[in-house]
Amino acid sequence: MGLVVESSEIASAPAKLNGLPVSQIRSELERILRSRVFVHSHRIRRFLQFVVEECLLGQQHRLKEYLIGLEVFNRLETFDPRVDSIVRVEARRLRTKLDEYYQTEGQEGEIRSSCERAAMSRSSSIATRECMADTRLRPRPSVAIR
Repeated sequence: MGLVVESSEIASAPAKLNGLPVSQIRSELERILRSRVFVHSHRIRRFLQFVVEECLLGQQHRLKEYLIGLEVFNRLETFDPRVDSIVRVEARRLRTKLDEYYQTEGQEGEIRSSCERAAMSRSSSIATRECMADTRLRPRPSVAIR
C-alpha cells in the first residue's frame, strides 16, 4: 500500500530537505526499501516511507504517534499511544534495521538516513532535526528523523 500524493501537495513541497535534493532523498529511500534488510519487513517499510514522505512534503508537524498509529499501523480512531506502544516499538525496530542496512548494503551510500531516539513529549510528537553528519562510518550528508 503506497502513499498517494496529491498534485497540490507536490507544488508546496520543498525542493530540498536539510540541504539535500528531494530526488536524492527519494532515491536513497528506494535503495533502502529494496535492500535485503528491509525487503521482507513490510510494516517497517511503510513506517519509513510514511515518515520520509511527510518530511518531504514539509509536513513534519503531522508526525505524531497517534497519526502514525492510524496511517501506518492501521489502528482505529480509538488508538491510545499511551496504552498501545506499537509506534515506539516499531521505531526501535526501524533504528535497528537502518543500522544493519548501513553496516552492510548501505555502506557506500551517498546519504545516511537515521531515526533518532527521542523522548516522546506529552503530545506524542516525533520531530525532525536539521541535517547532521554521521561520522561513525564516513562523513556524508544525512537526514535524521527524530
